[in-house]
Amino acid sequence: MTQINKNSVLKTIYQHIPFKRQLFELIRTVYIPSKSVYRHLFFDGKFKVKVENDKFFYINHYNTHGFIIEDGLFWVGLGVGREGYSLRLWTQLSKTSKVVFDVGANTGMYSLLTKSVNPKAEVFGFEPVKRTHEKYVANCKLNNYDVKAEWMAVSDFTGELTLYDIPEANNYSATLNKDFSDVRHATHKDTRFEAKVKATTLKDYIEANNISNIDLMKVDVEMHEPEALRGMGEYLQKFQPTLLIEIFTDALGKQVQEILKGCDYLFYSIDEDGTTTLQESIIATDESNYLICRPEIAKNLGLLKA
Repeated sequence: MTQINKNSVLKTIYQHIPFKRQLFELIRTVYIPSKSVYRHLFFDGKFKVKVENDKFFYINHYNTHGFIIEDGLFWVGLGVGREGYSLRLWTQLSKTSKVVFDVGANTGMYSLLTKSVNPKAEVFGFEPVKRTHEKYVANCKLNNYDVKAEWMAVSDFTGELTLYDIPEANNYSATLNKDFSDVRHATHKDTRFEAKVKATTLKDYIEANNISNIDLMKVDVEMHEPEALRGMGEYLQKFQPTLLIEIFTDALGKQVQEILKGCDYLFYSIDEDGTTTLQESIIATDESNYLICRPEIAKNLGLLKA
C-alpha cells in the first residue's frame, strides 16, 4: 500500500469516528491545540459561535480538511483566529448598518455575523462557487436568517464568466483571474478546472432590486476586486459604503485607489493582531485586508480623533 493510500484510509477511518464534536468541546475547556494541530481536528455538524454578550450564531463544519475559518471559529473563537481584527471591526460596523453586501461570501461567516448583532439589517451575499454557495445557504437556514444569498459572481459586466477552481472541498483561492490562478494553483495544473458562472455588476443588481443605499460592504474576490468596484458605477460615489477589502498586490491597490478617486475615503491597513494603520496609498501588506471608510466612520470606531 502506498503512502497516499495509507493516508486516505486513515482519513476515512477518522471521518467515521463518532462524537468527535462532543469530544473536542470537552478538550477545548482545558486545552487549545496549536493551529497546526487543530486544522486536523475536524468533525461533521453545527456548532455555536459566541459573538458578544448574548449574541451568537451557528455554523456547520464539514468533517474534512480545508475549512480554515470553521477550524478557527471552533477552537479559538471569533476575533482571535483567521481575520480576527477584521471580524471585530465588522461586528462594530454591522450594528449600525441597514444594508450590507457580502461580495465573495464563502460559507457566510461575515453575513452570519452581521445578522447575529443586527437582525434587522438587509444582507445581500454573492458566492460563485456552487458547492460553497450551497454551504452558505445552509448556514443561513441553520440560523433562520433572511439573507439574500446569490449564486453568482460580481464583476464589471453582467453575463457569464470563467471561474478557475481546483477539486477541493473548500477552495479559498477559486478566482475569476486566470493569471492569479496560474500562480495560486501552480501545483494543481493537472486538476485545475474551469466553470462558467453567472455574473452581475453591482449597478445592475442595485437597480434590479431597488436598493437605495449600501452602508457596509466586504469585497473578497481573489484579485477581481477592481472589476467588482468598477461595476458599481455611479453608486460607488453616491453610496460611499464602508469597505472591508482584500488587497493582495501593490498594483491591485493602485487600481482600487484610482476607482475610489473622488470618494471621501480614508485607507486603513489592518493588522489582525488588533491595530490599524492609516495609509496615504493602498499598498499590499502582510495581512492583506483594508478598512476603507469616510472620516466620520473612522471617528466612530475610535481610529481618528474628533
